[in-house]
Order: sequence, then C-alpha cells, then structure tokens
Amino acid sequence: MQSETEPVRLPLDTGAVQNWLSAYGHAFKEVRVLSQFGAGQSNPTYLLLCIGPAGDQTKLVLRRKPPGDLLPSAHDVAREHRVLAALQGSRVPVPRVWGLCTSSLVLGVPFYVMAYVAG
Repeated sequence: MQSETEPVRLPLDTGAVQNWLSAYGHAFKEVRVLSQFGAGQSNPTYLLLCIGPAGDQTKLVLRRKPPGDLLPSAHDVAREHRVLAALQGSRVPVPRVWGLCTSSLVLGVPFYVMAYVAG
C-alpha cells in the first residue's frame, strides 16, 4: 500500500507561508513541510507542521497552483477554496479553510491553506 504523502518534489518557501499566516492572525514560530501528497494531484499539495509559540503543533494542508504557463481557468485554487468555504457548517464534511492567497508576491502563484484531516 502506497503512502498518501511522499517526499517534496516542488520546494515550498515555508518562511513566506509563515509570514502570510501571521499576517492573518495565525502566529506560528515555525512552519515545516512534512511531505508532499503523492501522484495524481494536479495542484501541488503539501502537509505542513506548524509549531505555535507554546510548542503546540497544528497540521495544515497547503494547495497551490503549479508553476508555469497555464490556461486561465486551469488549476483554479481560488475556486476550490470558495467551494470548501461555502460548505463549512453544512452536512458535507469538509476541512476548515484557513485562508486564500491570490497574490503572486508570496509564493509566486495562488494558494490556500486548510486544516489537515486524516484519510
């Protein structure tokens, strides 16, 4: 049986992610990439370990648009984020979304962050 996560193939600037999370009220003293989710993900998807000021640990998932020239509607992480946010509080089980970044100044591409849910 193959693991749901694999080593990181496309590096992620965790310092930029940490600064972005802090700007939106989610202060962590460290953000680490634990792994990148496996093949079959059209948008690179990362499992993050975020360490709080008191040493508490939170696992988050970051999904980003892949680099390169793409069709405007392809790999629309903003649309994914809107759908997940709209389903919050409904009977459809979805992870809690933490935020969406549409600026290319943070990681170079849009991304969003959500809670990690095993399985």
